[in-house]
Amino acid sequence: MKLTENNGVLILDSGFMLASYEIAIAEIEYWKFVAAENGATYYTFNLGSENQHVSIRSKNAEKLKSEIDQIRKIIGQDPIVEVAEARFPPGEINLALDLNLSLLTLLISSISWS
Repeated sequence: MKLTENNGVLILDSGFMLASYEIAIAEIEYWKFVAAENGATYYTFNLGSENQHVSIRSKNAEKLKSEIDQIRKIIGQDPIVEVAEARFPPGEINLALDLNLSLLTLLISSISWS
């Protein structure tokens, strides 16, 4: 995914024949990285009264971490991380703490991409 900022607008371009999103940075109250139980992986941008969901296509952990870092730098906010327990390989990780960006690399590397 190509990420850019233009005049206060975050632009997420998924590529040829795929969706492109333009989100006003000033309207973003918070954003999330979500790895759902059903296998879906996406970003959610909360814009107050609505959410904009952006599907993540990359399965490469380094590219995904780079995307998250770019978004964080552009909008000036760390993401909220929501990873379903079912997305972790069985028996490998037991977490009972607040997730933050320093733990994100571990999470991205551990997610089972089915």
